[in-house]
Amino acid sequence: MDWIRSLSEDSFLERMGKIDGARRRALIRLRMKEDPEFFARRLFPDYCRLPFSPMHRAIFRWHGRMGEGRVPSRRGLRFALAAPRGSAKSTLVSLILPLHDLLFRREKYMVLLSATERQAAQRLRAVRRELTRFPSRHCRLTARVLEYGKARMEAHGAGTELRGISHGSWRPTKIILDDAETSRCATSGRARLRLRDWFAEIVEYLGDSYTHLLAIGTILHTNRACWRNSCGGRTFRACAPAVSSRTRTPQACGPSGSNCSAIRRTTGAVSPPGISSSRTGRQWSTAARSSGRKRRTTRS
Repeated sequence: MDWIRSLSEDSFLERMGKIDGARRRALIRLRMKEDPEFFARRLFPDYCRLPFSPMHRAIFRWHGRMGEGRVPSRRGLRFALAAPRGSAKSTLVSLILPLHDLLFRREKYMVLLSATERQAAQRLRAVRRELTRFPSRHCRLTARVLEYGKARMEAHGAGTELRGISHGSWRPTKIILDDAETSRCATSGRARLRLRDWFAEIVEYLGDSYTHLLAIGTILHTNRACWRNSCGGRTFRACAPAVSSRTRTPQACGPSGSNCSAIRRTTGAVSPPGISSSRTGRQWSTAARSSGRKRRTTRS
């Protein structure tokens, strides 16, 4: 079945047009399971109106790598990405890709962490809303917990005490930090230090050897105290070839992270919110944002 993913999307759909019935549906389902980019474009066209950028494809590649192996025998991976606001990073990492995990039973127990509990709960409700399109399994939502079949997804705010949480015999198999930094981190060194300590003392010990951990967000402070000490980092920045003199924003920008094709990659090395990789000796693969307005890359 390697040919299914080796074909381009257009060639695959053209070949599927010549196949009828259950076999066609099974092959499309298999392609969606193996190719998260195809899954996103096929099932969520309203969110994916514009072409994907190099940043989005980096997220898809890492999501594919995280699907290699099964718990509990797999090795947990880490991925951090910082990018401009409006670049649809949360749409992918906190909505579409968790749906991919739930529908294809890739994860047993996911934990979503955002700056506030209210923000995290809103993202969990968005996942539940999309799951109503797939009513084949039992789905139950409370204020902070979503259960879909045998899988579980929880939402919590940054700074919450989360020691020893589990779902049956499973520790969290995937942890997502989505905009865990609050606006106070931009003005308070103490707030940045508390966030870093919370991550090092709480979040890093939530999972097990099979736990994947993703951190995404926007750099809020120039000294980037919460985004340091990573290895092999990459930088993504917004590129605006046509700028309106009135708004000072790219004319291609849209409400759902449009401007997708106008995000370029440069080199750099930063790390996710609150992370001090020297504490555990683990390495992060990081994509981070430099200042798109001044068209230059800042280094830690």
